[in-house]
Amino acid sequence: MIDKFKKKKLDDICIQITDGTHSTVKNNPLGNNFLLSCKNIKNGQINITPNDRKIDEKTLNQLRKRTKLEKNDIVITTVGTIGETAIIKQKLPNYDFQRSVGIIKPNGKKICPKYLYYYLNSPSYQKYISLLARGSAQQCLFIGPLKESIVYTTELKIQEKIASILTTYDKLIENNTRRIEILEEMAQRIYKEWFVNFKYPGHENDKLEDSELGIIPEGW
Repeated sequence: MIDKFKKKKLDDICIQITDGTHSTVKNNPLGNNFLLSCKNIKNGQINITPNDRKIDEKTLNQLRKRTKLEKNDIVITTVGTIGETAIIKQKLPNYDFQRSVGIIKPNGKKICPKYLYYYLNSPSYQKYISLLARGSAQQCLFIGPLKESIVYTTELKIQEKIASILTTYDKLIENNTRRIEILEEMAQRIYKEWFVNFKYPGHENDKLEDSELGIIPEGW
């Protein structure tokens, strides 16, 4: 199986590798699009908050000329925390990135985007690019070394099979995580209802009394 894997430079299996804009972009409170940075990429997700910089359609299109950001591109943090990645899921994303994020555009004829995404997240690659980072005050992974970084690839069909298996596991993890979040939300609501609002089962039959903590059910 190992014999089927070959070493490739990342640049050789991608159409383009670049980073986000180096220009200063003003915030436009009326804009419906966003200019994001490395802090918006965490645990495989692109997180947009109300506090993120807003931009209008014209500015987004100008930025897009550089990055050509589209579905199945992979973004990777290159400043501060190195190596956080996410894969673009939207056909026309309503955001672009600053220079602290690298944009990797896989060549679909040479590499399965999902396979590449999982490979870039592997412990071996993460350790590898951490050694390529430079800077004392703040670590930076420059585009040149990123392009030269090594990726092990195999036949497209095998890549797609590997990606499919890992995607299935990812979905299971996401579903379980969501279930846990829902249970936590339910527990918090019950706690508030029972111990803050005192609307626990049978509360209608209990009397309230003064205490150092305020009004509480009698006998608490």
